[in-house]
Amino acid sequence: MTIAEWLDEATSRLNKLETARLDAEVLLCAVLSMNKAQAYAHPELTIQPDELRMLDAKLERRLKHEPIAYIVGKQEFYGRDFTVNTNVLIPRPESESIIELTKKHASQITNMTVADIGTGSGALGVTLALELPDSVVHLHDIDPRALALASSNAKKHNTQLRCTEADLLEPNYGPYDVIVANLPYVPDTYDVNKAATFEPALALYGGEDGLELYRRMFRQLATFAWRPQFICTESLEFQHSSLADIAKDYGYKVLEKDGLAQLFTPLE
Repeated sequence: MTIAEWLDEATSRLNKLETARLDAEVLLCAVLSMNKAQAYAHPELTIQPDELRMLDAKLERRLKHEPIAYIVGKQEFYGRDFTVNTNVLIPRPESESIIELTKKHASQITNMTVADIGTGSGALGVTLALELPDSVVHLHDIDPRALALASSNAKKHNTQLRCTEADLLEPNYGPYDVIVANLPYVPDTYDVNKAATFEPALALYGGEDGLELYRRMFRQLATFAWRPQFICTESLEFQHSSLADIAKDYGYKVLEKDGLAQLFTPLE
């Protein structure tokens, strides 16, 4: 079977997915270790039997709605590839707003310290370390498996970041100038798509209204002698008002919003 033939057949089998052709291309390029341009430049190339077996196995996984990122083991975020597995959420383009807001408001802080709370794959913290090279970034996660992956991604991108197994901000390793937190925020009874059912529930669901982890984080902050200059969070847009109220109860106000992201700063 040639590249062209396999792409057509795979696209046909994936026809119920909106991204059928793209998914077929991604799987093909991952198995054949080539990019899209190379694949289309040589549609007549014959796929070897062992490669066909790998392609068919991956195609079967995608037919069951498993996210393509888990199947190929990586996901692009802010222009860089991050290794992912089923122990972490897949980095999403929407989360890039956290990077944009942090760079916009915090880039002038000298010797800036940053905590990425609930780091998962490490995409946020590693990206900020690369985009703001004078900063010191710490990665926190309660799941040692996620933290191991975050550490691996930090090394992959040649960043020296401290990775700490922690319950949000406990133990207290501050002070931090900036906190970024893409915590679990899906309400427990919220309907998610089939692909999201493959992602870890620990990193997805945030209690009855989805905001329990954020309440705990702000409650922890209230017990510390230091206060961050900025806190950047992600949540569903219908949760923004409630999250702003939680932040206000602990002395923070919304400075700016961008998509799912909100940037908070102290009231004083």
